[in-house]
Amino acid sequence: AKPFAVGKYELTVGEYAAFTAATGRPPTLNCITWDTAAMKWQAVAAANWREPGYPQTDRHPVGCLTLADAQAYVTWLSEKTGHRYRVPSEAEWEYIAHAGTRDAIGASRADICKVGNVSDAARARAHPGADQDDTRFFACDDGHVYAAPVGSYPANAWGLYDVIGNIWEWTEDCFIPHYNGAPTDGSVWMVPGCDRRIVRSGGWYSRVWFARPTGRSREAPDYRSSTLGLRVVREID
Repeated sequence: AKPFAVGKYELTVGEYAAFTAATGRPPTLNCITWDTAAMKWQAVAAANWREPGYPQTDRHPVGCLTLADAQAYVTWLSEKTGHRYRVPSEAEWEYIAHAGTRDAIGASRADICKVGNVSDAARARAHPGADQDDTRFFACDDGHVYAAPVGSYPANAWGLYDVIGNIWEWTEDCFIPHYNGAPTDGSVWMVPGCDRRIVRSGGWYSRVWFARPTGRSREAPDYRSSTLGLRVVREID
């Protein structure tokens, strides 16, 4: 119903670092990361957005963000710039992921590694103890085991990078397993007693069916994982 702008890239480590330096916001600890030795996901007491369990630069997408962290960032950015920034709605996210097409991402299963950072042969080699069934790994190599610096793969038709894969992205919507009665204007859908929010994009580790514009999952607002971050929306009058 209303025009909006959206981040060309996922929120980066460098951008989030500027926010924490300006506000003094402490990192949320006890982030869930991939434990290579144990070959499983588990919370690590000292893990946070600066130490997500793998090497990163300021150009990597920032992970280990709770929904509150994401909301605090967009509030600060709004105050700093005078524009209205926020976490996207699920409908807005899917709209920009399709980029005006009905095609998933413009690539076949065999070619998906050319257009996005997904769970692939590189990760299978690095994590040989992980579940090896064909829903876990694409049979191609995208060159990255963990998250890649933003913009490492081609943009979609609207010039947006890493919309599919790399890390998951928060939306504001409550998790509802169907769309019966959903808003038709792109606004956030909330219901009383909501305890899970929708996350989109899939990530470098997720099962193959998440690597598409319609793939969706859900997490508690206080969930923090090295594979979950944010893409900002800016409202336009």
